[in-house]
Amino acid sequence: MESQSEGHALGGTSRAMRLIDALRPPDVPASFARIIVGLFPDWFDFAADKFAVLSWERGLHLIVSGSEYGFAIISTSDSRCMSCIYLGTSMEQARLDMHYQPAVEQTDRAKTVIRLVLRRLFPEHGALPEELQQLVPPGRVFPQTWDGQIAIPKPPGQLTPSSRATDDELRRSAATSLPHEDAMKRYRQVFTARHTVLPVIHVESLEQAHRNTKIARDAGADGVFLINHGMADVELLAIHEAVVDDNPGWWVGVNCLRLTPEQVFSMVSTKVAGVWVDNARIEESQEKQPYADRVLAVRQSHVPDCLYFGGVAFKYQRDVDDLEAACRIAARYMDVVTTSGPGTGYAADVEKIRRMKQALGNTPLAIASGITPENVVEYLPHADCFLVATGVSRTFTELDPVKLRSLVQRIRSFDR
Repeated sequence: MESQSEGHALGGTSRAMRLIDALRPPDVPASFARIIVGLFPDWFDFAADKFAVLSWERGLHLIVSGSEYGFAIISTSDSRCMSCIYLGTSMEQARLDMHYQPAVEQTDRAKTVIRLVLRRLFPEHGALPEELQQLVPPGRVFPQTWDGQIAIPKPPGQLTPSSRATDDELRRSAATSLPHEDAMKRYRQVFTARHTVLPVIHVESLEQAHRNTKIARDAGADGVFLINHGMADVELLAIHEAVVDDNPGWWVGVNCLRLTPEQVFSMVSTKVAGVWVDNARIEESQEKQPYADRVLAVRQSHVPDCLYFGGVAFKYQRDVDDLEAACRIAARYMDVVTTSGPGTGYAADVEKIRRMKQALGNTPLAIASGITPENVVEYLPHADCFLVATGVSRTFTELDPVKLRSLVQRIRSFDR
């Protein structure tokens, strides 16, 4: 760990390059990271103690902290994508694609994106050039859209400290925005079959996501969820957008594992048909649910048509003391209460599923582990939706067309 004085002595640019080289990432994200630093050597020099470089499985994150409030995450990956997220008085994201040898216009665009976010982080170092000021709406970091290359979600108002709503205001907003009795109605407007089958694609690349989406469609599934493990959330959302564009009118949702429910609803675009989270943070022992209220308010202000699959009594989360109470509370906040067995690939206890559905009444219930063509019949009388992966896959990242088709056919035969 370097001290701040060591960082200043080295100079910001030298320190950044040394950190990048020390992490030894794959060649492509390393070269992109060097491009970013090379575009703004002066910024890294005067902010030598305000940035860090972190690695992930397929790339690098350059994290820059502002002089007063907020920070930015500039990410590079071996999929030729670069993203920039600003977190401060709002939450905004810019994404752009880069070739292995970036063209001049791509480099210029990257330079503009980074200039915009760094000016927000370090306002004391001068205003934006007039041509950039004209692109950015008041109070924003990035333009709303930019030549089709940058898609910036509108930041919800409650993320702005100066206008943060109180918990009571958020509860009132949430209570009036989604009538509890309409959960099944909203769900049936999207999924008309008695039971819904949503294969889960563990995304490792765009090509792999496209390939497995086609397998799911050909098998007769109702849609898919895309989920990340070693991949950054922003890259998953970029791949989601590409999959949606290639499958117009078909249902495609996401599970961003590194984001909280509040964060993911703030970041996703209206192209995201559904959001699944492993832990909806329902507290069955408490009358008030301030966090669930905030999540619902953010969702309703940003992506009101997005279906919410919220985890309750889910694998690898805390034990639920009162299952029925948790279900009744959860039904007030989400479209589909989502549960699982004790671990990945493990089937849920049928009695647990029966109890949950009885407590939920008309609110849809989904199971997200351990469903196979052989055992699904046990759950059909109780569950409405099946998020399937291990039981219908050849490997962790590749669906099995034969198994998936067999599962879908058994469910459809039951529904006739």
